[in-house]
Amino acid sequence: MATIALLPLTLLFFQQIAVLSPLANALAIPVVTLVVAPLAVGGLLLPAPLDGWAWRLGAWVQQGLDAVLRQMADWPLAQWHAAAPDGLTLALAALGARDTPCCTTPGRDRRRAWTPVAACCCRCCTAWACAISTAWW
Repeated sequence: MATIALLPLTLLFFQQIAVLSPLANALAIPVVTLVVAPLAVGGLLLPAPLDGWAWRLGAWVQQGLDAVLRQMADWPLAQWHAAAPDGLTLALAALGARDTPCCTTPGRDRRRAWTPVAACCCRCCTAWACAISTAWW
């Protein structure tokens, strides 16, 4: 969920989005959490002849995961690239984000300012729209 929520800012700052990152995370997080990390801790807790086996097995699983993730990174359209917005476009986007109805401060007009979260969302969406429109023009 965090990957999807940060897409507008990622696009704005890095001009690319890793399209396969949710799939890669869905694969990597359980493998590391359920296999690699317990084997590493087991290597710390086991006596001398067994600790090496646990670490070797953990390293072997990690190398296999690395190979799979590298193959995924080589898939066509694994990343989507966008053009970098120029300074004028960013300035206009900042002005638009400031004047968006849900982005006013709560003390000034309560009907237009829903929550600070909505204000942040509007700023992110405006930056995202700015980056997308720059990529299309």
